[in-house]
Amino acid sequence: MHVGTFEAGTILNIVPDRARFLFEVRSIPGDDPQAVRDGLVAFMEETVLPPLRAVAPDARITVAERSHLPAFDLAEDAPLALLVQRLTGRNSVARVSYGTEAGFFQDAGIATIVCGPGHIAQAHQPEEWVAESQIASCLDFIDRLAGTLAAR
Repeated sequence: MHVGTFEAGTILNIVPDRARFLFEVRSIPGDDPQAVRDGLVAFMEETVLPPLRAVAPDARITVAERSHLPAFDLAEDAPLALLVQRLTGRNSVARVSYGTEAGFFQDAGIATIVCGPGHIAQAHQPEEWVAESQIASCLDFIDRLAGTLAAR
């Protein structure tokens, strides 16, 4: 779980009448996202809300889901994983905690893998960048993939 933004108040000398947190929960395969959400709501209602109501009886907490990305997991021995390993020259797969729409495709029965140029350490930063060598490697991979698929 990650709280990305927090907003409250309009000026320094006035106690805010509300606060807003934007957060995300990144489920992993096997987790029940609804159970995670329900547990979070229960925690807020049972632990967070009572002390607030002690000083502000009308206090309330509202949780509004903005989006839902299903967890994604491709088996290491899946044909697509083996194909990408062969085309990239890598002998392993890795799992990461990024959010991606890949889980929607997987849930629809479409073989899916997430790969691309660059390194996550440079992604989503104020000065995000991808090295030219990584772009060149990506283009080479796409050429090899196209050749492999065209030969089938």
